[in-house]
Amino acid sequence: IAEVRRNPFLSLIVVVVFLLMTSVSLLPAYRGHIWDISPQKAGEFGDFIGGYFGPILSLIAIFFVVLTLREQRETSSAERRAEEVEGFENRFYRLIDLHRANVSEMSIGSVEGRRLFTKMLEEIRRALGAISQLCESGALSITTFEKLQVAYLVVFFGVGPNSSPALLEAIRDTGIELDSGNLNALELLLNRRRFPNDPYYYFDGHQQRLGHYYRHLFQSISIVSQQRLIEKRSYAKSMRAQLSTHEQLLLLINSFTSLGWRWWQDNLIIEYGMVKNLPKGMMESICPQQVSEIFPKGYFEWERTSGRPQILNILADSPQE
Repeated sequence: IAEVRRNPFLSLIVVVVFLLMTSVSLLPAYRGHIWDISPQKAGEFGDFIGGYFGPILSLIAIFFVVLTLREQRETSSAERRAEEVEGFENRFYRLIDLHRANVSEMSIGSVEGRRLFTKMLEEIRRALGAISQLCESGALSITTFEKLQVAYLVVFFGVGPNSSPALLEAIRDTGIELDSGNLNALELLLNRRRFPNDPYYYFDGHQQRLGHYYRHLFQSISIVSQQRLIEKRSYAKSMRAQLSTHEQLLLLINSFTSLGWRWWQDNLIIEYGMVKNLPKGMMESICPQQVSEIFPKGYFEWERTSGRPQILNILADSPQE
């Protein structure tokens, strides 16, 4: 029945052809009038119909059964796809809720939530100042980009007897040659940058906070990337919308170190535009590293602006009262 509804024209043709063939085959049974039929001829016609048209009708029935089975299979496949997408969406939006909870639960002293990322970037600036001072003294010689990497790792792990061994190992894993003597000298410079009246504790490390935060964020985007049945970028955009510009900048700096290389190895930063909302010059305000040299042309939103809207020109030219 479903196939008849889906293919009414084909079904009509089959019925019409069958009626025409039946009528033509029945002509020898007529004896002059349409209502006067020879029983013998009609019996022979019945045998003919049973022997000749029976297999044809069976084949037609088999054809429609096959079509029905195919439709049921396609329906079942569509239902399975819908169930998979629904299951993914339920999991993905739970991950978004967990991300929000992770951010809201972050705190150091009176600094809580997203404000914490602003303080972390300020902490990176302070670390960069200490590293630059060490380089100016001639005790250390590294590039501008390497200074940024070391500054982030210092902020991530912190400094002190419990943190410095892991910090030194992470710096070396990133490919920067730094010995314990350099690190000790850096610690002295960093300690002089502590401010007792600031409720925020500098250089005590954020491994416990940021480690969990980035693992969860990476897992969320990886789950999107592994899907086959969805428009991946739209879901990644939903997760990216949860990130403030300060979070995106910190994510970018994290990805420059061995802690976050997987973001580049799996092509998540570029493919899903994870830091495309960074304002122009935001990275340069921390470190003189031109991000436009790293990313493809047109990656950032500020590169796509189409110029001043015409309405603003009209308003600007309107007379003042």
